[in-house]
Amino acid sequence: MALGYGMGPLFVSRERSRLFLVIGASLLALFFALRSLNVYGDPHPWAMGATPGQTVMHFFNVQKYPPSLLYLTVTLGIACLLATLFDRWRGRLTDVLRVFGSVPLFAYVLHIYLLHAANVALLVLTHRPTLGTFDQTRTAFLEPEKLAGSGFPLPVIFAVWLGVLLLLYPLCRWRASLKSRNHSWWLSYL
Repeated sequence: MALGYGMGPLFVSRERSRLFLVIGASLLALFFALRSLNVYGDPHPWAMGATPGQTVMHFFNVQKYPPSLLYLTVTLGIACLLATLFDRWRGRLTDVLRVFGSVPLFAYVLHIYLLHAANVALLVLTHRPTLGTFDQTRTAFLEPEKLAGSGFPLPVIFAVWLGVLLLLYPLCRWRASLKSRNHSWWLSYL
């Protein structure tokens, strides 16, 4: 969050595209250099897999929680390069993405609750146990066996994800509209 706040001036800079291109490429170069050495930046070293695809998956499998240095360099590097690319795009998809980007904290917090509600609803509808889903973080660390078998196939996950995005879009549009009409200082953080 502090990094995002500190990078704020870059977003309004005239040199924005060039800066994000340089920062993004530098972060990705650092990621590849550190990950190739396999000695620093992530608590789990990568290993050769049985297939080239598995090797690539091992290479890019970096720790998200707590975020490792390699996780930060690869995700922020890609995000900076995408920011440069998105600046040039125009059209309906860009307009939709801008709605979500105009109220990022609102969208982030709301999506967590919507995804959790969808998960609980799917568990109930498919007659699966909901034990452990209401304190999932604690359960995942202390009693992971309670969550075993509670997942859904990837197509279901993507369908739920798309459904949540469809639900979020009008809410984010409303919030962005409210934010543009009301310039209270505290609303700018939501």
